[in-house]
Amino acid sequence: MCVTRGRICGCHSASCSWAPGRSSSMEGGENPSSTEVLGSPAEEADETPKEPRADPQPRQGGTWQEDSAVLERMLCRKEDGEWVTGELESAAQPVMYHELLWRDWQDLSDPPLHPDQQFDFAVLSYNILSQDLVDQNPQLYQHCAPPILDWDCRWPSILQELQHWEADILCLQEVQDDHYREQVEPGLSALGYSCHYKRRTGRKTDGCCTCFKAQRFALLAERHVEFFRPAINVLNRDNVALVLLLQPQLPEAAPPLCVANTHLLYNPRRGDIKLAQLALLLAEVETLSRNPDGSRCPIILCGDLNATPDSPLYQLLYNGVLNYRDLPAWKVSGQERYCSTPNPRLLCAPLWPDFLGISGSCQYVKHQAAQVKGKDPERPTSSVTGGAPRVTRNWSRGQ
Repeated sequence: MCVTRGRICGCHSASCSWAPGRSSSMEGGENPSSTEVLGSPAEEADETPKEPRADPQPRQGGTWQEDSAVLERMLCRKEDGEWVTGELESAAQPVMYHELLWRDWQDLSDPPLHPDQQFDFAVLSYNILSQDLVDQNPQLYQHCAPPILDWDCRWPSILQELQHWEADILCLQEVQDDHYREQVEPGLSALGYSCHYKRRTGRKTDGCCTCFKAQRFALLAERHVEFFRPAINVLNRDNVALVLLLQPQLPEAAPPLCVANTHLLYNPRRGDIKLAQLALLLAEVETLSRNPDGSRCPIILCGDLNATPDSPLYQLLYNGVLNYRDLPAWKVSGQERYCSTPNPRLLCAPLWPDFLGISGSCQYVKHQAAQVKGKDPERPTSSVTGGAPRVTRNWSRGQ
């Protein structure tokens, strides 16, 4: 779970870096872009068994005990099926929350604004673990007591956690379809959230859910992104994304906010698929976040990217460019320790076919061509710099 607080002031935001000394921002003049690469036609299994994780230990002063003191109220179901708010007994002593991962934060609001010009809000991203995936992969959770894994046990704790943080925007992953309809949407709606859901394609039963406080934001646009394209080998998985364009509820006019929520493929050997999915998502985000005058509204990208902070996939978002010619596919996401058998596939241009309509700058070609004002875009070319292959970006006019 990741909780971050941001501030809308036209072009500023704060973001979580997932690692000390690192931060990411997708707003302003630079648009994350990638060079075109080539994917392999070889088919592999959709899911690769994950390495069972050791039970993490709370830091000093923390506790695993349930913190009932963080709640003033909890939701309970009436006999007729309606949700109501009931009082929760306070614990005798507050219990300190523990942190499993240290994060450094970078304030991107420069220069500081007058309080009247600020719009502070909190964003939370959380993979809540689909019960169907737990049942399908019991070997991954042998370190957990079976009763704890049961959804009826986990959901009250998850709801308690969400209510504790009181985030203005929630980006949830692995939300099971029936749980969303029966518990997640009714429960969060009772807390004042407007809920939006996109289920994975195919026979997958979970998806992404994005919720926002209806008193703080209004929905301007909603886009459901499906990564499955049967004719493209690197886009043949059922992962999805959900992109919302939100308008802050302020007395004076304020720029909208684009919020993207996704869950990329896990398979650590198929980094080519992850890059293609991310490129498609960035193209959709670029389209929805573009203002009529050509400027771009602030963007927040949340989700389970199945990548480490030092991976090439993360560097694409952090630096806005990735030169990955001859990069091994199994090293794209930084999950090498999960690869029992490394994939010998090397990435080379182009990764996706031209008919997908996405350029090396992760933009739809028609939008990029419109910015060129009638000029034919140049094809990306390869060059060698310092003895190492490097794919240069001649197609960067959209940034």
